[in-house]
Amino acid sequence: LYGSARHRELVDSPFIYPGRDPEADKQLREGTYVFQLGRALSLRGIVVDPDGQPVPGAKVSVGYRISSDRRTATSSADGTFVVTGCKPGKTIISAEMTGFAVTTMEADISAITELVRLRLQHGRVVSLRVVDAVGQSVTNAHVQLDWYPHLPTPMSTPKPSPVQTEFNAKTDGKGRVVWSNAPDVELAFLVDAPGHMHLNDVTVHTDEQEHIITLPPALVVTGTVRDATSGQLIPRFRIACGWPDSNHPNDPTLAHWSTIDRFRLNFADGAFHHSFEEPLVMHVTNPRYILKFEADGYAPYTSRVIRPDEGEVQLDVQLVAATAITVTVLSPDGRAVAGADVGLISPGARLRLVPGGFSHQNLDSVGALLTTDTAGHFNLPGDKTITRVIVAGADGYAEVMPSELASQLTIRLQPWGRIEGTYLVGGQPAVDRDVQFGYGHGDLNGVSSDFLRFRVKTDTNGRFVFPQVPPGKHKLSGLILRPPPYDKEFSPPPLTDVEIRPGETTTVTLGSGYVVSARWRWADGVTAGTNWSVLASVHTPVPPAF
Repeated sequence: LYGSARHRELVDSPFIYPGRDPEADKQLREGTYVFQLGRALSLRGIVVDPDGQPVPGAKVSVGYRISSDRRTATSSADGTFVVTGCKPGKTIISAEMTGFAVTTMEADISAITELVRLRLQHGRVVSLRVVDAVGQSVTNAHVQLDWYPHLPTPMSTPKPSPVQTEFNAKTDGKGRVVWSNAPDVELAFLVDAPGHMHLNDVTVHTDEQEHIITLPPALVVTGTVRDATSGQLIPRFRIACGWPDSNHPNDPTLAHWSTIDRFRLNFADGAFHHSFEEPLVMHVTNPRYILKFEADGYAPYTSRVIRPDEGEVQLDVQLVAATAITVTVLSPDGRAVAGADVGLISPGARLRLVPGGFSHQNLDSVGALLTTDTAGHFNLPGDKTITRVIVAGADGYAEVMPSELASQLTIRLQPWGRIEGTYLVGGQPAVDRDVQFGYGHGDLNGVSSDFLRFRVKTDTNGRFVFPQVPPGKHKLSGLILRPPPYDKEFSPPPLTDVEIRPGETTTVTLGSGYVVSARWRWADGVTAGTNWSVLASVHTPVPPAF
């Protein structure tokens, strides 16, 4: 769940995520949570035509089209407008009216002291023709203006003002579509048609020329799924659709699996036929595919990496029978534990451990996260790629190897541990510093600790507390800010290793008695500038020898 509150004359409240914020979750359940709306500004201005004459009825918007902070208004008979509820700071302002090209400008709402003047211009003609791989016209292809890639993200600097308007059209019998009032800028389009692969980021210049867009054929995957021993067709099976990890593009075991329903396919009678007409992830340079075949009573099978330009691909899959075993989870005092999270760790699982369980946000893997039933049971599939089983819940934590469950069909939880610590810099308490807990075997492809949920701040005495951490050998690190323009946090090397014992409190001291300052220089002696950060951790009681 996530949400916010909004009012047309105020700035929206920040989004809250109860699943990630235990305090917000508690307050929401108690009915005491307060959504705090922000103070807003009003933007006043006038819309005029190319000759400077007022334009009534123009639509004026402040903010990006996809943003929840976007506010709109309509110009009056004299062309003037007032947009209320604007969020202070840098944004974009757009005006559009039938018969003109949309105009968009960047502005800092906080710094505007006079009327904003938005001048509409006559548009340019953009002509597109969509054809297939052999040059034949594609009728009823969908052509849409793509303004989404230009939006700023929390981890990047906003790009130049995009075109903030809608354009949707279908090609005619000759595969043509015309936009008669396009702005005089570089435009990007999305193009799709049945039986063809979708195209993203089709860039077109408004040069009055006809632009040819070639749609490649769809990727068609067909085949059979059989029992590896008997050769019989398997009556019911599922296919999960994924894409390769960008760092390991040819390793299907590290695939990302789509959570969208239309990419989780069900088939019967041992045969499958599916046409892929879109990439699983938008705006990727090489939208390749990986398929995982699953059936009850069988170990899953993962296909090779399939390129989108392979046309028709035949896959005849054989699944190996594998009997699942039922495992019971017990609390430290021997009670059956219902509702505990069970993480099946394998390459590509990408599970995130949080205090008291696993994160259920944006699960990336298929079937990697289970929950114990009312009797404390879960079924462990016969999947040889599973390397560990981690159970985490309010009652405790446990981590076992699958081989250990072959003879012992129970998992007994251990109590969570606790960390209390002090962070020093230059021998003095480090106030309001972020400290990050890192799961000891942390592997983003397998299991790691959640970046937000396992992060705390030091108090005025430099003290910090992690009230609920898993037993075992783990790490603590500090978070620092890089100088502008890279004002985003990153985690330096661990400050210290910690060993957590079940049900006990571990006390640690981070930092050092000395502050080390340094400047990077390239080999040629040129100073690297301010875009580099240096962290020196000194753990000895004597000064460093430099």
